[in-house]
Amino acid sequence: DGDYVWSGSFMFQVYDVTGGNGTFSGKAFAMVPYLSYVKLAAEFRNIKVNTDNQVYEGEIKSVYNPNSPFFVTVDLDGEDYNTENDSIITTGDDGLNDTTFVADIDSIYIDGDDIIILNEDGTTDTIHTTDDIIITDSNGDTWIVENGDVIVGDGNGPGGSPDGTTGDVPVVNAFGIKIKLEFLPYDKQEYGFDKLTYDVHKDMYEQASVYGENVFLPWKSLAAASMDRVLVKFSDYDTTISPDKVKFRTNNGVALTSFENEGKKDERLVLMNGGANQTVESIEAYVAYKDTSDKNQELVVGMYKTISYEKKNVNIVIVPVNGTAGFSVGDFTEALNDIYKQAAISWTVTLQSQFDIEKSEWDKDDDGKLNDGETTLLSCYSDEQNKVIKKYKSDRDIDNESYYVFLLDGINSKTGLAGYMPLKKQVAFIYDGNTDARTSLSAGRLIAHELGHGAFRLWHTFSSENKYAMSQNSTDNLMDYNNGQRLHKYQWDFIQNPEAMIAWGQDEEEGALITEGTDLTIDIKGLNDDFEPGKKELKIEYEIKNFEKIAEEHKDVTKAYIWILKDNTVVYTSDLPLKNINTFIWNGKSNKDNVENDIVGLNDFIIKIGVTIEYSIVSNIFEWLFTSNVDFKLTSSKEQKWAVNKFEKEFDNFILKDQHGYTQTNILGSYVALENRLNQVGAKELSPMEYLSNHIVEGDFLGTNIPAINIRYLYVLRKLEESIGRNKKWNNNNSTFKNIINELNSTTNSDTRIENFARFSLCNSSLSDHALGFAIDFDKNRNIWLRSSENQNTNQSKFIEIVTEKMMIGGDYSNSSDKGAKEINQSHLDFLSRINDNNVEFSYNNIQSIYNNLNTYSSSIELLDNFRANSLNNSKNQLYSLLNNEQPESNEEFLTYINNIVEQCSQLKLLIEDDPSSLQNIKLLIDNSKKGLFLQFGINTVNYDQLYSFVETYTQNINTIINMLDEIINGNWNDRINWNAKLIIWNNSLNNTEFNDYQATIDRFKTNFNSKIGIFSKAYVSFANGVKSETDNSTNYSGKLLFNEGFCKLHSNVIKNICTTSISIDGNKTVKLLWGGSAYVNSKDFMHFELRDKPQDNRNYQQWVHEIDLEIIKNYLNSFNKPDGSEYNY
Repeated sequence: DGDYVWSGSFMFQVYDVTGGNGTFSGKAFAMVPYLSYVKLAAEFRNIKVNTDNQVYEGEIKSVYNPNSPFFVTVDLDGEDYNTENDSIITTGDDGLNDTTFVADIDSIYIDGDDIIILNEDGTTDTIHTTDDIIITDSNGDTWIVENGDVIVGDGNGPGGSPDGTTGDVPVVNAFGIKIKLEFLPYDKQEYGFDKLTYDVHKDMYEQASVYGENVFLPWKSLAAASMDRVLVKFSDYDTTISPDKVKFRTNNGVALTSFENEGKKDERLVLMNGGANQTVESIEAYVAYKDTSDKNQELVVGMYKTISYEKKNVNIVIVPVNGTAGFSVGDFTEALNDIYKQAAISWTVTLQSQFDIEKSEWDKDDDGKLNDGETTLLSCYSDEQNKVIKKYKSDRDIDNESYYVFLLDGINSKTGLAGYMPLKKQVAFIYDGNTDARTSLSAGRLIAHELGHGAFRLWHTFSSENKYAMSQNSTDNLMDYNNGQRLHKYQWDFIQNPEAMIAWGQDEEEGALITEGTDLTIDIKGLNDDFEPGKKELKIEYEIKNFEKIAEEHKDVTKAYIWILKDNTVVYTSDLPLKNINTFIWNGKSNKDNVENDIVGLNDFIIKIGVTIEYSIVSNIFEWLFTSNVDFKLTSSKEQKWAVNKFEKEFDNFILKDQHGYTQTNILGSYVALENRLNQVGAKELSPMEYLSNHIVEGDFLGTNIPAINIRYLYVLRKLEESIGRNKKWNNNNSTFKNIINELNSTTNSDTRIENFARFSLCNSSLSDHALGFAIDFDKNRNIWLRSSENQNTNQSKFIEIVTEKMMIGGDYSNSSDKGAKEINQSHLDFLSRINDNNVEFSYNNIQSIYNNLNTYSSSIELLDNFRANSLNNSKNQLYSLLNNEQPESNEEFLTYINNIVEQCSQLKLLIEDDPSSLQNIKLLIDNSKKGLFLQFGINTVNYDQLYSFVETYTQNINTIINMLDEIINGNWNDRINWNAKLIIWNNSLNNTEFNDYQATIDRFKTNFNSKIGIFSKAYVSFANGVKSETDNSTNYSGKLLFNEGFCKLHSNVIKNICTTSISIDGNKTVKLLWGGSAYVNSKDFMHFELRDKPQDNRNYQQWVHEIDLEIIKNYLNSFNKPDGSEYNY
């Protein structure tokens, strides 16, 4: 009696039941869902019920009484029954129960244990009950009888019209309805309430569009066949729509009662009943109104979800150890129930008499503290804890249906814990150090936390085993260490259906693991090398000395077991015979939960063999003898051979073996690096070969084929394409996307457009992102990769800077906009045009000759200061004055006069006779600077025409003066007439000799020259040799093609769209591609794009794409057409 059965969508509480073996007769109350689970009398004969309490044969009929005001029409198994019951109803025991009247009620009052109902027609009805109840009349008006008080409802209960046509409704346009509401836990609620608080929990909450906004719906827990309330708080409303105009109903259209909360106009309480166990319903808050054309309309303004659970009661026994616990059982029970009522759990608490145990009976290491921290993988209590439990079991009887809490007096935890209870275990330890928990148990929180572990398998909120793991002490949750009491919806579900798990496979702090003895040793006698999981069985011949002897000596020895663990998680377990010598055979598959499955990434594992010694409560194992590990981690030659055989088979099946650098030698040489990278990106469950086989595919991007790429990176690239205009149908791509493809095609070679993709490669001994297929390069062999490392492209980078005046390595070219891409692409174009427009022969073949000449003539730069126009014109003018001084009249004085002129001209010649040669060296410096330093280009362009004019003019003028001086020095000037005749010619020549001012051009040349040679620190020869060597090196990424192809042919608009487009993946995460032209300071890889946030990150973006189910990725990629119109088939 009192159980529930289900027939169709109706729940029945049965009583006066007879029968058995699945066939029963008796009476029942029908819980009618669309009348808020009003209880109506029914009866049944010879119905058949299965183990899930579902009626699968027979009928349950309602009891008809035409004189009763209670009514309902029930449709069971396709038949209609007009059902009415007696005029006096006795309600059930749980929560608020609903009763619906056909009559119009005037008022209700309480008379002892009776509820007296005065009807509008003057008649009276009586309900005999002391329980809380909701009464609804035929008009939909409601009265709530709770705790002996009568509360008048709002006419929103059963019987009201949910279609928005009853009552006083406004006439408005839907956009004119203004009201906001929030669902909150009622401070007197019977069960639980949970709303989104932490982002990590988002997938627990359904999203819905409410009032034009996408919201996460809260959860409300209910107990089956019981009632509870939700608080609704209103805000931001006007006189058009007030809170009392908002109605509530289930997703099945069942109207719900609501009423003001203690007279607060902006708060209402919504009442709802729990359904059958695990029933989920949506509750809508809506406003009924008439639109401006007088049509009835509704607007949903709020929603939340309910889930119903079967009420369960759990027994707990408090055991004071070595001292008397001073606490109230009643207060403690109330506190425990107040926490676990959130999941419809109640507790029955029993306090036992004091249990005593001597220190010598448990303290193995004689430190006075209970050991709970020295753990292994095969037990959940320490050896010292086991001794306490064993002693208790020997002294007292054990109730297999109860949990036990040991309150330890004078005993503290060795690890400083306040309490300890392993998952899926029966005994909790509360230590003396936590005085509040021992003497003030009314709080109950610590015990509730430990019971969460032991009774309900709840992980800590910060445990790595928790799907919703968060940092410690960051929540108000019961399973955190922050003194909280809150339970989330996912924890309600666990409590109702605790997760099946084996305690010996859990984390240390979740359940300590201690052995009783390790006196078993295992000797492997034989091991086959050709083991292949799922294909070739593993056979291990072993011997465990004293195994049979131990079994005989320990009468409590029950069984021997074998466990196989991968990554500290048990994947296989089986019984073993209690024999010294045996052969174990395994097919390499998991049998967890008695279901055989393949094990992903089984490249190493651990085998343990153990014997149980039974000192258990409810089949809990407390003591173990076990062998040492058999560790399959390539620690012996046989195991290495097995691993190599496995690798070779995987490699043989790899479609890209021996292509793109994926050779056995390369992969094995970096196997650990590959494993570490897979662990970093969240794919550690796969071996490197399994991962590559499952993820490297052929694809395309921007209309260009990619022979090999990671399918998860291809997913991101396709998302990028879709963001900039790619359509599912290739022919329907938008103009922006088409333009980008045209720009790509115009600047790259069709046969090598995407030339670098998934390939095995290292970058300075580290694994490249190409290795797992998360990077691509456009036209790689025609576009240089500049790096500052020794023997890379340092000199070529400096040479590009010389030609373009743009620093490459060390330069900052942000990809936050298209500025960096434009600068780089323009520098590339400048580089090629300046090489071609230099008007001199320049190639990587004559660069050494050019820079050798620069080295030879570089000192001539200092001679330029000797050729200042003012100084030379002054010297010319001094010569003119010297020649035209007044001549003496006497011949004797004239000869002295001439000798003085000749002497001064000889001195002047000594000063200038080397100038023509110096000017020729300067000309050679200018010539080679033009060839090798490209000073004729750039912002501060040097005017070479003026430089050459300077050299030619100054050389000619100086030679003219030198010739004049030679004639003066070597002439015979005894004849005054001859001298004066020559003087006229010389004066004319001097008058026609003018040193024009070229100083501005010379200064600009000197400045630019010194700036350019500073780039390579004036190391002319070694720099030229470096450029030549790097240019000749064909393996150095396009080095030999630099002068022909440049360094960044990719159109700047293509770069901009690739690296500045935000790509949405997995709903709420956004990524961008990393461009090699802007990401790195000490290298420039202008054609390179990879899935990274920044060079030094933890590859978060790659982690995110590994969180997406591979089938979702494949389905997305397959939803597009290829550029040729055919379909993908990933």
